[in-house]
Amino acid sequence: MGGPDIRLCGINRSREKSLREILEENECTKIFCLPEYRKKYYRMHAEEVVKRYVYAFDAGVSKAFWWKLYGVKEYQYIDYEHMSHLVFSKMGLIATERGKGVVSYMKTPAYYTYKIMIEELEMFDSVEKLPLEGEVFLFEVNGKDIIVAWSEKNTTIDLSRYFDNTVRVRHIVTELDGEAPVYKDDGYSPSSSVSLEKDPVFITETEE
Repeated sequence: MGGPDIRLCGINRSREKSLREILEENECTKIFCLPEYRKKYYRMHAEEVVKRYVYAFDAGVSKAFWWKLYGVKEYQYIDYEHMSHLVFSKMGLIATERGKGVVSYMKTPAYYTYKIMIEELEMFDSVEKLPLEGEVFLFEVNGKDIIVAWSEKNTTIDLSRYFDNTVRVRHIVTELDGEAPVYKDDGYSPSSSVSLEKDPVFITETEE
């Protein structure tokens, strides 16, 4: 899958340890070998797709450039720390699974999250970081205001200055059911009290 090569994960003195000990102590092997950690990785991956693009747009990037969809074998030359510096060039939106000489491809949660981001922000006209708790960015898209927001700690923000009515909160995709994306239902709340968590959300005003 899109991620670091397991051979470069720095497993020390592995001959003296059980397989479970090796897996539990090493972040790279957790991702590749333990289902519960792969689920955690998929969530983090989906979050990062939105966060990195929003930060880039706020810094003045006007559009995305070309990248490889899938995690490629060149990762064997890159350790986990440096992998994060690639930012866009190898996004891993398509996971690659290798076994018995067969390579299969699967869309990751980040793939579906990226589609949601495009649906919400395509051809945006402007972006502004708002002086609110958490990371809150106001986009203008075809005359319509859309806020992308998240917080590393749970918090509630007041958006009544920007939206008069009830707001719709659209969630990203962070997990799969087999190979199918799990879409969360949209949330609705008063504009004066919008809850934020680590997962980025897209906030728009509802039409009455």
